[in-house]
Amino acid sequence: MRRLVLAEKFSAARRLAQILSKGKTETVRAEGFSYFQFSRAGDHVIIFPLRGHVVEIDYPAEAHDWKDTDLDVLIDMEPIRHESPPALHDTLRRLAEGTDEVVLATDYDREGELIGVEALETLRGQRPDLPARRARFSAMSPSEVRLAFETLTEPDWALAQAAAARQRIDLAWGAVLTRFLTLECASDRQILSAGRVQTPTLGLVAEREREREDFVPRSFWNVRLVCGTPPFDATAVGGPFWDLGAAQAVVALSGLGGETATVERITRSEHREPPPAPFNTTSLLAKASREGISASRGMLAAQDLYVHGEISYPRTDNTVYPSSLPVHEILGRLRESAYGPYAERLLAQPSLEPSRGPIQTTDHPPVHPTAAPAKRRDSVRSRMYDLVARRFLATLSPASVTAVTEVRLTVGDSAFLAIGRKILDPGWREILPEPETMTELPSLSEGEAVPIQEIRVVEDRTKSPPLHSQGSLLLA
Repeated sequence: MRRLVLAEKFSAARRLAQILSKGKTETVRAEGFSYFQFSRAGDHVIIFPLRGHVVEIDYPAEAHDWKDTDLDVLIDMEPIRHESPPALHDTLRRLAEGTDEVVLATDYDREGELIGVEALETLRGQRPDLPARRARFSAMSPSEVRLAFETLTEPDWALAQAAAARQRIDLAWGAVLTRFLTLECASDRQILSAGRVQTPTLGLVAEREREREDFVPRSFWNVRLVCGTPPFDATAVGGPFWDLGAAQAVVALSGLGGETATVERITRSEHREPPPAPFNTTSLLAKASREGISASRGMLAAQDLYVHGEISYPRTDNTVYPSSLPVHEILGRLRESAYGPYAERLLAQPSLEPSRGPIQTTDHPPVHPTAAPAKRRDSVRSRMYDLVARRFLATLSPASVTAVTEVRLTVGDSAFLAIGRKILDPGWREILPEPETMTELPSLSEGEAVPIQEIRVVEDRTKSPPLHSQGSLLLA
């Protein structure tokens, strides 16, 4: 059998060829395009790299005049399709003549399915009866890719149609609203652009800016008590105070209580914080943004890590690992890396209970490592892999346990509260440390009198909401 495998881009095609041929592939260059060919189980296989979408849609030429085109007509106008680039489609037509079966091996999501179907339609334009199958995988690891090609399925036509509908909506929204806004509100030299994602995002940014412009800061006060040996802080019960006089009255009443504060009550408890949920695309990019990596650079690095078989497919809404995910196998692969000692400890546990997020889908698992990290990698890819690997290990870890101590003190007729925290068991925080101030209190007993070092009023002001970051917009 002669199989033509369609990959989404050159790097993905090269990875698939290396895995399926076990490194025995030949690179062919013809008519300006490179592809890979090899023999596998008696079949002649060609893996052809596409270049993302190979079909563009636009309105016909008669609709290109903004002023003379009725927008009510434009919104219902049928777009026309353009092959892009035409030479690639010519190569596909030539390859169709010697092909017995087509296998779509593009990314398994809406856009990937449509990209594969776009190329398939060109092939079937030359060979209408050409059969097509689908290879579905969520990681470019050797085991998952080989399994996908051993268990081929049918193309998901509904998924491709969903992506095509998204294209059509984007075109109509952008073209109609951009023309309307520009013609009604702008000059001949200025275009007011609108878009399905762009416009709501701009609305969020503008709304936050208005909130900041309208914000009026307001002063408030707390009463701070410093006492004990070693000294610790307590804050007046009832604060913060929106009236300075009320805060000063607390200080005045405290002055009647002498030079010591009395420990009235001590309450101890334990706080268990469960591990974070697995990463989906949004939470991964939001975390990357907080680490100083832009969403575009983070996504580019994640996609590259996926193509090289180091992490799973990075475009997913899912935050629940499927039961079929080979957790122990993945931990075994991480043993040969800097994460090895922690992975070994997890493997030694009698059972592993991964954390779960709020969104469960069946297309792809949450983003997770699929292999040990490459030894050489640029800074952004290295940091993105580290985020994914540490989050994966954290999701398999026990809860973090913190001891919380609340001490109520009295000074005269005024009451103060001191809160101390101490980590008893770091749990998942060991592999995923997050900045958190831990304030330990000295050993105290109820009824004890502790010396007062200072009681004073501390002023502060309310703060305006912060500007949106890429991370906050992703989570909005």
